[in-house]
Amino acid sequence: MGRLGILAEHAVRQYRYLNAFRNLELEGVYTHFSSADDDPDYTRSQVELFQSVMRPLRAAGIQVKYIHAANSPGTIGNPEHYFNMVRPGIMLYGLRPAPAIELPEGIKPVMAWKTSILQLRTFPPGYPIGYNNTYYTRGEERIAILPVGYADGLRRAPKTWEYVLIHGKRAPLVGRVTWKNVRSM
Repeated sequence: MGRLGILAEHAVRQYRYLNAFRNLELEGVYTHFSSADDDPDYTRSQVELFQSVMRPLRAAGIQVKYIHAANSPGTIGNPEHYFNMVRPGIMLYGLRPAPAIELPEGIKPVMAWKTSILQLRTFPPGYPIGYNNTYYTRGEERIAILPVGYADGLRRAPKTWEYVLIHGKRAPLVGRVTWKNVRSM
């Protein structure tokens, strides 16, 4: 993924360099599966590359306590890639890492996100709602403004949230996330 860490071709040299520091104890080596949810061939190639980094470390007698690669989809779908640890992420919240991946039995969502309506307004037909006018009222509509948005983790794009519950009834999300607008039912 390129966001953190060391390129594979530099890993052994870097590990040996860091391992030479007497006041530093290196305990682990890991990689991260970037496409375990939809590309098993690429994931296998990542494992092969990771193992090619581990072989010279082992051959040099360097003992690594923790070796891991499997994120949520890797944990669910690839037990042969566990090494001696896994790093499940989103599945710990009870969420599927991808639409095609079923969670193991017994894993359920662990949280609920709650807020209050900040403002409730009635808009005329054809009125634009949200940034970039991505939603226009179809008729006269009551729109609830919720004081949450992308700064709170409500993704702006792609649209992953379809509705909220207001008094137990579904209210569709409309417009682009800033604070979030919902059409009140």
